[in-house]
Amino acid sequence: MALIAVVGCTSAIGVIFQRDSTAYFKVTDFDGNPISNATVRVNTMKKWIPGECFGRDVYMDIDGKTDTNGEARVKFLCKSMNFSYSVGADGYYGTGGGVGFARAGSGFALHQTQFETNLVVRLKPIVNPIPMYVQDLKPYSGRHKNIPENAQSGVWGYDIKMGDWTEPYGHGKDADFFVEYSYEHFRKDRVVDCALVFTNGVHDGFYIAKSTGTIFCSDYTANTNTVFTKRLDFNSWGKKFKGNYAVELLDDDEYLVIRTRTKCDDDGNVISANYAKIYGPICFNGGFAHNGSYFNPNENDPNLEADTKVNLMPGGGKYFAP
Repeated sequence: MALIAVVGCTSAIGVIFQRDSTAYFKVTDFDGNPISNATVRVNTMKKWIPGECFGRDVYMDIDGKTDTNGEARVKFLCKSMNFSYSVGADGYYGTGGGVGFARAGSGFALHQTQFETNLVVRLKPIVNPIPMYVQDLKPYSGRHKNIPENAQSGVWGYDIKMGDWTEPYGHGKDADFFVEYSYEHFRKDRVVDCALVFTNGVHDGFYIAKSTGTIFCSDYTANTNTVFTKRLDFNSWGKKFKGNYAVELLDDDEYLVIRTRTKCDDDGNVISANYAKIYGPICFNGGFAHNGSYFNPNENDPNLEADTKVNLMPGGGKYFAP
């Protein structure tokens, strides 16, 4: 119970350490060029109001602008042990994060570590966003595509463009990949076997890429000259979450780039294809869940930059992460 109280009252304890603080920002593009007139915002606790359930925190924003060197300084009274920040500029994708000014030591004593911090923030420019079919699914959020009803094991097609299983399990028309799912190990070992298989077209497949730390996490275009792999096996291990077991593939900073619906000439050369991406992690916990799938409907266009104000997916939401 003592541990719970200390963790829950970090705001109240943090007030002890209130002190004038400074965040120094250096904002550049990914080539290191400074971005002037970028907005930097620090969000910090304004006051703590005592009450039930450890009281209530009230926060405030302090804004600043970068100069011609891409630098800005934000001074504020730190009344807690941390603060969050966001950075944005016209023509760029924004980003944000958090900074801790104190940490818990042995015996739950709190030790101040610093009250100044230097933040180097890189922004990606908005280049050529286009309308795509976008589905936003969050792992463990309850928003996922359920495994076909009453299915224990099987192979099911998945249509990225429609964001659904193919008929007769859903409204999808064209299988961009197949899901192989086995329930047998779950019964015996409490783990499941699963794989994504790209066998529709001779040159269909995927590769795994690393995402970047901005709202637009992927590369601008798919690498059409790389090797596209055919099979993605999930590790067969069980992870208990709220009473369910799940398998997970890809880290939070990874995503799949997919080439699909390829058409070839008589010599087997690709003459057309569609490109898509799926942000990780990808999970199976009674359904197929991921952080978002994006299907570019334009043949032979490797663009992966989605227009966040236009979603071609029937019933799909807008203002998603690109």
